[in-house]
Amino acid sequence: MTPADQLPATFHWRGGTYDARYGHVVSSGESLVDLLAPHTGEHILDLGCGTGTVTAQIAHRGATVHGLDVSGSMIAEARRRHPGIRFDLGDADALTPDATYDAVFCNSVLHWIAAPTRLFAAVFATLAPGGRFVAEVPVVGSLAELRELLLRAWEQAGIPGPPTPTRWRLRPPQTYLTGLAEAGFTVVSAQTSRRERTLDGMSASRWWSRYGPEVFHGLSDSQRARLHSTLDDLAPPDVGCGSTLLRFLARRPRDSGPAAAHGPRRPDVP
Repeated sequence: MTPADQLPATFHWRGGTYDARYGHVVSSGESLVDLLAPHTGEHILDLGCGTGTVTAQIAHRGATVHGLDVSGSMIAEARRRHPGIRFDLGDADALTPDATYDAVFCNSVLHWIAAPTRLFAAVFATLAPGGRFVAEVPVVGSLAELRELLLRAWEQAGIPGPPTPTRWRLRPPQTYLTGLAEAGFTVVSAQTSRRERTLDGMSASRWWSRYGPEVFHGLSDSQRARLHSTLDDLAPPDVGCGSTLLRFLARRPRDSGPAAAHGPRRPDVP
């Protein structure tokens, strides 16, 4: 678990407004709980728990849940809303197997992870033999219209070189499935689906400023202004921001050896 003073400073989610702005993520997580199928007596880690809305639904099915998120604002909101559930500040990218869980739940987080293979190994180590890992993540094919729009606007605005990569990474589904197998998991089910959305009145320049601000890093004021203007001039009124989602259930084999002592151990964070 990463100490609070070493957590990355790139995730400034606002816990108080997250559910309203990202209702599609919360809704998707709610349906993912059915795949998780939690039950009484289980210990479950919600990795990237956000405001705890979905964490609470897991708890309502009888499991003991531990929520972990890298955003202090999200954790504060989760603790305010759900005082009976344990929430800790911590970085999934630096997860360490300091406890044992029956299941790990992870909704819309893996595309923020720099090294998913390392994370899969840590999740494997923190699961009891026979434990399950349930996750959903946007993959290649997501945001295709917006990404194409950015490249066209970038060229038309006369900005040299390619845009700076975003913090989120859209990988092929097979990258995750191969990583799970390499970590020792048995993939029980895996499927991709589409979630179609539009900007719902938000301008293309504002969308990129909010969700991919890295693309503007290093630009002069005039370059940034040209790019903003060109993005909005080129964007059709109904430009889409749909996602292709990979949803999977993977298990740690029952004969994979011992795990740590059962039950979560409180990490050394405030």
